[in-house]
Amino acid sequence: MDANNKLNHFTTFDAVIGIIKYGLRFSTGQNWEDKNDLRLLELYRGIVNNPDVKVLCFLNDDETIYHWKAYQAGKCSSDICCIEFDKKKLLSKFSTERKYICDEVQYATIADVSFDNPRKLLFTKRWPYRNEKEFRIVQIKESGNVMVKDAITRITLSQELSKEEYNIRV
Repeated sequence: MDANNKLNHFTTFDAVIGIIKYGLRFSTGQNWEDKNDLRLLELYRGIVNNPDVKVLCFLNDDETIYHWKAYQAGKCSSDICCIEFDKKKLLSKFSTERKYICDEVQYATIADVSFDNPRKLLFTKRWPYRNEKEFRIVQIKESGNVMVKDAITRITLSQELSKEEYNIRV
């Protein structure tokens, strides 16, 4: 699939099963590696007076070894998976809902950061993370999980997942 028409989401094997059965779940950001990124999200929540704002992060490009290694930090490496979504199909599930904002993340140095619009807080990240090529879907209003099974084009399991582990889990 063309890199411009896909979004990749790294997660755990169990989460993949959950996404297929129950749909996407949004994150509070509490477990993000970049604490500055979390602070911007919390700042936005404060400005709009909405503690329920949650985020779902995607890779807006082809997967790389960097993404596999970055996501597996602190997790069992055999448990990591990458779900590839058809970008148009996935985003169509959010385009008519005013509960969501979707956009690419912009990367900036501290000197270049300008927050003349609170929305930018949701889609700005520090320059050292630019190789993430992140795309975000932000849930503004609490909502149920979004069913996306039909937008999944591929699931890549970790190369470290053994056949025995696979057979036990599936």
